[in-house]
Amino acid sequence: MSKPILYIHVGPSKTATTFLQRDVLGRIESAECLPVPEIEVEGRRLRFGDLFSLSPEFWRGLEADPLADKVRHSGRDVVISDERICGGLVAPQPWIPGSVPGRGLPPSPRLHTHSRADPYFVSNHFRELRRAARAWGYERVRVLLTPRRQDTKLASSYAQLSNRVRGAGQQNFETWV
Repeated sequence: MSKPILYIHVGPSKTATTFLQRDVLGRIESAECLPVPEIEVEGRRLRFGDLFSLSPEFWRGLEADPLADKVRHSGRDVVISDERICGGLVAPQPWIPGSVPGRGLPPSPRLHTHSRADPYFVSNHFRELRRAARAWGYERVRVLLTPRRQDTKLASSYAQLSNRVRGAGQQNFETWV
């Protein structure tokens, strides 16, 4: 029997990730699917995607598979889905003059401070994760990306992030873009 493959679905946000996590992954019988798993790190539970805001060296310190308690290790492939690996959306609130404080803020402090993923940093994470996954018994790591047209992604992102910002409109969208 061949070793399982670890698939990492990274999103990014606004590319039907929630739909995949809620309606698709649970129906896949040929793989262990873990939408937005949490991993214990030094006594704290962190979302898998938040691990990518740590140093890539983090993966070197994981001798045991942190997913072992979540998968049955039946030899099936494992699919993890977490759009935070790609960072989050940048809230338009700081660019909207006269916006009401406390409205339009990102839902997580992480999204405000780590809103744009550095491709070099993310690639280092995947290199270290691949090394660790081999030691945990996975044959390889595959990355799944979900594309979306940039114009519709921008419009959808702005609509989501500005829906609670008083006075948000077309002019603010153009400033934000």
